[in-house]
Formats: sequence, C-alpha cells, structure tokens
Amino acid sequence: MHLLQKKFKNDDHIPSSAERVLITSGGKHALSNALFVLCEEGDEIIIPSPFWLSYSAMASLTEANPVLVETTQESDWLLTPELLQSAITSKSRVLLLNTPHNPTSTIYSEKELQALVPLIEEHGLIVVVDELYEKLTYDGRKHFSLGSIPEIANQVVTVNGLSKAYAMTGWRLGYATGPEWIISAMGRLQSQAVSHPSSISQKAGIEALTGPQESVELMRQEFQRRRDLVVSLMNEIPDISFSIPKAAFYVFFSVASYIGKKLPSMKTIRSGEDICEMLLEDHGLALVPGNAFGKPDAIRLSFAASQNDIRKGVEILKKAMAEIS
Repeated sequence: MHLLQKKFKNDDHIPSSAERVLITSGGKHALSNALFVLCEEGDEIIIPSPFWLSYSAMASLTEANPVLVETTQESDWLLTPELLQSAITSKSRVLLLNTPHNPTSTIYSEKELQALVPLIEEHGLIVVVDELYEKLTYDGRKHFSLGSIPEIANQVVTVNGLSKAYAMTGWRLGYATGPEWIISAMGRLQSQAVSHPSSISQKAGIEALTGPQESVELMRQEFQRRRDLVVSLMNEIPDISFSIPKAAFYVFFSVASYIGKKLPSMKTIRSGEDICEMLLEDHGLALVPGNAFGKPDAIRLSFAASQNDIRKGVEILKKAMAEIS
C-alpha cells in the first residue's frame, strides 16, 4: 500500500489510492495546485474569515473571486450552515476550509462539519481542506476529516504536510488526496512547474511517517502545557478577549477596545497593526497583526516558543498595553 494512502486511511479514515495522492513542495503548494486546476476567471472561492493570509492571494492568482465570510469569536470562529448559505451564489465553485485553524486555533468537530454537508451536496461545491495542524489538538479533542464523510468524499480535496506535526517546516513536503480527476490535474500542473519535491525531502518524509511516533505526542503535550501557560498569563491583560486555543499554537486576541486610543507616541490606534508596530519597534516583541488574516482589530500571538520566552513575551505585552491611553 502507498505510504500516504495508508496514512490517510489510518489517521483520517479517508479511502484513497496511489492514483488519488499527490506529493508536493509543501502544503501551500498543494493548496495552490488545487485552486488553480479547479477555478477560473469569474468563479467564487468561499473563505471563512479570519483566514490564513495566503488563501485570498491564492484565490486572486487563479482569477477567481475570494468571497470572505465573517465568523465571530462568539461562535468560536466557525463557519455555520447559515453563514455558508448566505455566501453561496451561482458562481460558487470552491469552499476553502482550515481545521485545525490558523490564526484562531479553533477546530471543527465531526458534528459541525456534518452540518455543512447538505449545502456542499446541494450546490456541488468542491471543498479544499487544509489539515496541517491535525496532530496538535488539546483537551482530548480529536481531529475529524471532512473527506471521510462518504456522501461528499468525491467533492473533497484534503491537504496536509509535515511542517507542523514533525517540525519539518524547511523541508517543504506536503501532500493531498481527493477525487482522481482533481489529483490527476494537479499532478499535470505540477509536472510543468516544479516537477516534484526534492528527493532529500521525500526521504526525510518517509522517515517521519514510518518512524517512531512517540515524539509527536510528547510535542503535543508540551504545546498543551504552553497553551495553558499563555492563557493564564494573557487573562491578566485587561481589555483584550480571546477564545481558548483548542488546537494549533496561536492565541488570536481582540484589541477592539483599544481602537481610537493613543499609543505612547501619541499616535491614534487604527488597527492591531499600529499596536504590533509599537511592540516591535519599542519593545522588541514580534506579533502578527490581524490585518493579514482579514481581522484588523485582532492580533495573533504564537506560543511555539519555550515557556520562559512565553513568560517574557506576555510580560512585555502586558506592560506595553498598560502604556496605551
């Protein structure tokens, strides 16, 4: 059995075959391959917002129109059937989902994904699902793959990679499974662009997937400890709000109550980007403004750092936010 066919079957319960698997130069490469073969000018790609910053750019490069659907912290940043229905038009071609999610660190349960199935079926949407953070879930939650639902299995492209679960970001190795006609088209496109991921990365990927897996669980446990630490520390910062991360390794926090206030430089805060500039320039703390993810009044903090660095970073953040008036 093909190694990745086995992975998708055992980990994600997605029936696959060698003809329905493509190995790519990173998860981003798999996502862009899928969108390029599925979309053309005038098509619409539905993207829940906040979103990973490359999604809308990828959509625009295909000459399709990204349709951003605003989700809320109150609903745990999840796309609901009602929100999906409101976004669907006669031009809707692709729904681009991400679970576990970057930047919000939320995760869709089986029930929440099942609720979307009738609309996906009715409107013939192709769903491209980014599952790169599937191994990093907390509090007993388990990742569920939309592609494992039989009714829509032939409408789902599942994208994954080694950068998160195996800390292999620089190796650039991703993979996808889905309907054979889509995977075949993605392969033909790739063969004229980059041919294939490097043989060195592929050898490393084989070792990651077939070698001992205990270290992945140890890493997940450590990330949960870091999650618990960063949440306890950030709860001490007044006038911000956030959902407790359920997966991945980000805290996506709202700074809406700071908009219109003054930085120490007396500059008026227009968005999280102004706060991030102040944090970087005046305090040496690097966070990512929510503007990049379609949410200008928010900021993303990564806790992919040591507990000591997390303590230092959040203390800097706390003191800096106290200087805003």
